[in-house]
Amino acid sequence: QGDGGEPPAGSETLVEALRDLAAQANQPPAKHAGGALMRDAGLKDTPEAALGLLLKRGIVAPDVNLLLIRYDMERPFSATVEAEADTLALAPRSTVDREDLRHLRPVAIDDPGTTEVDDALSFERLPAGGVRVGIHLAEPGAIVPCGSAVDREASRRQTTLYLPDGKRLMIPGALSENAASLLPGADRLALSVLVDLDDQGSWLAARMCRSTIRVDRAMSYEAADEALARDDDLCALVELAEGLRDQRLAGGALDTRVPEVNPALSADGRVTLSGITGNSRSRAMVAEWAVRANEV
Repeated sequence: QGDGGEPPAGSETLVEALRDLAAQANQPPAKHAGGALMRDAGLKDTPEAALGLLLKRGIVAPDVNLLLIRYDMERPFSATVEAEADTLALAPRSTVDREDLRHLRPVAIDDPGTTEVDDALSFERLPAGGVRVGIHLAEPGAIVPCGSAVDREASRRQTTLYLPDGKRLMIPGALSENAASLLPGADRLALSVLVDLDDQGSWLAARMCRSTIRVDRAMSYEAADEALARDDDLCALVELAEGLRDQRLAGGALDTRVPEVNPALSADGRVTLSGITGNSRSRAMVAEWAVRANEV
């Protein structure tokens, strides 16, 4: 015991209690089992002392992310949640009361390496004149039953975290990166916002529907920017979005864009930083159509 003490071998519950104590902030140690362990060992029952003990024994790494421990985001999905996700990913999809929009050719534009594809855009010219823009949003709620193990776990996690050393998914990858992801060439359930505009780009009408879609292709923002010179539909999506954005700014909207940086952590612990260009027309376009979808 003492400063050289450590939890008995194999006592995973004791280690978890110490990890929990180390991750706490502004909370009385007496409320944590780790605090009692530290006091029984004759040690201070502070988060700092618990972290020091875990570091000394090599139980946690020097760069351990205590926030992830505090909010229980380091814990992997349980076998029950993983198994249920695998089953749901293979289950038949009901298309009852869904609009079949598979004749459209949506494009998904994201950062390179994106695996959770949650939105795509389509463009079509209407027979009577004008155009229709589709903002298609992935609908995992159509796959995951309310109250299921996956649903309860998603409610606990709230969101997917994207961190320099990787991501912590909200729902297992069998769903978030596959069955519910808007992957090219696959039929997917979605929520679609369909916006009609006249030939001058003025807003005419909009509606939302549950749909079945099939994404035609996926592109990075850089590839989309390069394709503008030869892709008429993509160019039209960008120009329409820029016109709508100008209208918003003229009406008093604030442009709050700031420079963005993507940090990444290599296997050997080195940090690299890459900037996100602020003049990407396709990135601004995707953001603008997301704003418009939220208005419907």
